[in-house]
Amino acid sequence: MNIVQVNRLLLMGMRIGKLLKLENFRKRICSLLFFILLSSIIPFSQVNSIIDYNNLYEIPMYVSREPITISSLSDIEKYGIPGEGTMNNPYKIENYKIITEDYACIRIIGVKKFFLVRNCYLSAKAYGVDVQDILYGGYAVIESNNIVNCNAGITIISSPNTVIKSNTFENNSHSAVIVDYNSFKTKIENNICKLYGGGGINIKNSINCSLLDNVFYDYSDIENYELYDDAIYLFESNGCLLENNRIYNNGININDWQKEDFLSHNFANNFVNDKKFGYFKDLENTRIDSVEYGQIYLIGCKNVTVANQEINNTTLSIFSTYCNNCLIENCNFSYNKVNAIRIRFTNQLNVSNCNISFNPCSAFFSWNCSDSKIVSNLVYLNKNSGLHLSYSHNFKIANNLFQQNGAPGIDLFSSSYNIIHHNTFYNNSLEETINAYDFKQFNWYSSNNTWYDIYSTEGNYWDNANETGSYQIPGNHINYDFYPLLEPTVEKIEGLIYLWNTENDNYFTAFDDKKTSYHFISIIVAMFILVYSLKVKIRKHKINLK
Repeated sequence: MNIVQVNRLLLMGMRIGKLLKLENFRKRICSLLFFILLSSIIPFSQVNSIIDYNNLYEIPMYVSREPITISSLSDIEKYGIPGEGTMNNPYKIENYKIITEDYACIRIIGVKKFFLVRNCYLSAKAYGVDVQDILYGGYAVIESNNIVNCNAGITIISSPNTVIKSNTFENNSHSAVIVDYNSFKTKIENNICKLYGGGGINIKNSINCSLLDNVFYDYSDIENYELYDDAIYLFESNGCLLENNRIYNNGININDWQKEDFLSHNFANNFVNDKKFGYFKDLENTRIDSVEYGQIYLIGCKNVTVANQEINNTTLSIFSTYCNNCLIENCNFSYNKVNAIRIRFTNQLNVSNCNISFNPCSAFFSWNCSDSKIVSNLVYLNKNSGLHLSYSHNFKIANNLFQQNGAPGIDLFSSSYNIIHHNTFYNNSLEETINAYDFKQFNWYSSNNTWYDIYSTEGNYWDNANETGSYQIPGNHINYDFYPLLEPTVEKIEGLIYLWNTENDNYFTAFDDKKTSYHFISIIVAMFILVYSLKVKIRKHKINLK
């Protein structure tokens, strides 16, 4: 909104005020516009707006008490826990408020009975509820609890058939829920997870679990990738069902290895930042170009094009595994917690004309892939490398811009027969200015990467190269761009200032001149409205004195 528009609004407001004969109308209009513009002065942040529709819950009456640890039937008698430990009449732990610096608020270990933990307020050094080794004779139902400020809200280990429902988790530093080691058929439904740096629901080594109707709000800043920072993380846990989950400013991260493991999962009606979570299995000869996805997974796909996507503020924008001959083009990927694009066991992928920025890990990460092209992309201001290839071969990397990434623009690890030319490198690795890195894992391993076009005998533009002579590629062996270019093939992006927080290297802030100008104009307009309002008030005061 510019000054002309503000003046028009003020004039319109005064005219309406005269028509309606409202004495204070101008003052109210001025105040309203002032506060609207004041809100625009708040520094721009690349996060989606979060609307918490589930924050209103009834605060129950709690009874404060010390932590509870149950490892035998005698402990149940000692604590005076009601119930019979059967399915129809479980042992009930409910309506307690437990705040402790001890290991856990409630621990149930090795007692093969049925337990109900309900309607409690829990806060502990490690775990709110810790359930272990309830096998083949019972299970736990954990519902309607408020679990805050723990390392992990709930941990379930070797305890299948556990039910976790209708709980509220807030500010648990590692995860809201951890399910691990053969805790199969765990059902997690209708929970609210408010994340401030930790993760949400973490399923590991536990098959056939279901996550239904959960909501995740991530309020944290962008930070270094950790496995438990994801809203939903699945690790070697086949056959999971995810349905009707909603995620804001985070996403879903699946870390399986075999194609069959990925195919075993079922996803339905999940949303990331109010856009669909796209999980495509064995898709062929298809073009995905409607802007309706908050994340995209491609599993075993062939001849698929992903185009014109805007995917931001999630874990990673696109994941591809066991795919062939796919294309990603004309997309914008930024502010993800992990990578923008991650590929595994994928061949003949073409990534072109994409804008990839502000990702805390490598913007593009490839593991065990081959015969692909990365061409004509803008890759800048990512905290780690712009492009990382690990055990990946026969890539063509050409005509890209790698600018001001926190690690090398191109980082090759045990990757060979890649051809890199006509790229433009500006100030990558920040103060060290390592624009590229070529590392071979073993002495007998030969990288055989070529850092120039063998046909035109033209290499890459390096902002730290000498005007004459070859450009040596840093790494643990000798490799050169024998024909460095004197002029960039892609112009650098002007007006970008990259600031790392030196006290905590997990966070960064980036500023753009256009945004700064907009904020400055907003301040001027807001001050103009404030002065105008004061003049009106003073004028009316003088009239009243007369």
